[in-house]
Amino acid sequence: MKILQISLAKTVLLLLTTISYSQPFQLYSIEPYPLEITFHKTVNIIFPFAIKSVDKGSAEVLAQKASGIENILQLKAANTTMHQTNLTVITADGKLHSFLVNYADDPLQLNIELLAEQPAIFNGSKADEITIRQTAQSAALLAPNMRSVKAKTTLASLKLSGIFVADEIFYLQLTLTNRARVSYDAGNWNLFVADNKKLKRAAQQQQQIKPLFVHMQASSIAAQSSQTYVIAITKMGLVKGKRLCLQINENHGERNLQLTVSARKLLNAKAI
Repeated sequence: MKILQISLAKTVLLLLTTISYSQPFQLYSIEPYPLEITFHKTVNIIFPFAIKSVDKGSAEVLAQKASGIENILQLKAANTTMHQTNLTVITADGKLHSFLVNYADDPLQLNIELLAEQPAIFNGSKADEITIRQTAQSAALLAPNMRSVKAKTTLASLKLSGIFVADEIFYLQLTLTNRARVSYDAGNWNLFVADNKKLKRAAQQQQQIKPLFVHMQASSIAAQSSQTYVIAITKMGLVKGKRLCLQINENHGERNLQLTVSARKLLNAKAI
């Protein structure tokens, strides 16, 4: 009888094991996003989270993260005879982004923004990523509330039009004007805090500030036109003798612009 019970137990265990291993896995296919790149222009992809890994299927694809920005990937073709390949990007939320890359003389899209499925929470802020994006878009349409904060160079100028605050986030409204008859190829924004008397000194004197979000990350401003930007940064307090500096450089040009913002102007930010 005891032998029969042991044999029956083994049979039941074997049956359960067989059933367990026979359960089918659920497989989900991630369809690659079609992407066109070219040799003569840069394609920018704005991801909802910081980029952690980039894998190129071919050396014919040139890829780099935008300087000082963790969630923007810049792409170009190494030549005009590039073959179809793929690109895989993994972001900080653990999501895999797959692209099927083809060459095109004139890509349909030069700036692509991927939206997050779920909002990310920023440290020190009550606002999530979607809220910050929406607030920045709204701030771009608000009436200016600042004067006399501007910088000029040859046929180009940068003006701080407004400073707004919401949920512990500053929103800096800026207008970049290109008065030349050729386009202005804008580089990346560089923000830092420096002493009033040391603005031109080495980088070790500067405290770098990473933007949380840049609304209208345009790569080129057409001839004789203007572009309004809104840069979102974590709320900060400046002690006496310190200033917030904003820089933007012209790619392949010398029309570089820098303006500074005093602590008093930041403290007078308009609530929205």
